[in-house]
Amino acid sequence: MDSYTLLSGEIVDLRSLSPEGRRFLSRLKATARKKGEEDYFDLLRAVKGPGAFPLRGGPITPEVAVSPLYRVAHDIVDRVGIEQGYLLPPGAAVDMPRTGEWISMTQAAELIGVSRTAVHQALLEKRLEGLRVGNAWTIERRRAIAYKERREAKIPAEVGV
Repeated sequence: MDSYTLLSGEIVDLRSLSPEGRRFLSRLKATARKKGEEDYFDLLRAVKGPGAFPLRGGPITPEVAVSPLYRVAHDIVDRVGIEQGYLLPPGAAVDMPRTGEWISMTQAAELIGVSRTAVHQALLEKRLEGLRVGNAWTIERRRAIAYKERREAKIPAEVGV
């Protein structure tokens, strides 16, 4: 493999890669092709986690980030993330209404006064309306407030507190 085409369409020259780098990319590609056998997050750790070969034992520096090895490895993993539904493909349109103020699940949990897990469960059960973008949820602030008010109306205040 002398070159690789990234999701962006850019062609990366791989002729300067070391034999170890070539073997790493070859193993990563083979693992990524095994549909359903390898988790996106496990592959991501292999590219940018502690001890990841492309990082050579150090942090992600600007030099590492632009290196052909890191860019191609990350692209291979991104393709798995897209396939498994964790990432949106490049250029994917997100049909997100432009009205209202949108907040994260964590912000909604704080506003409502419940755990993040409780907000997630309410979203899954459709008791709270939100918008899923990739693997993240976003909630309109007004909907979180309305949900809080509905919860408080159902939970009687404790007497004598």
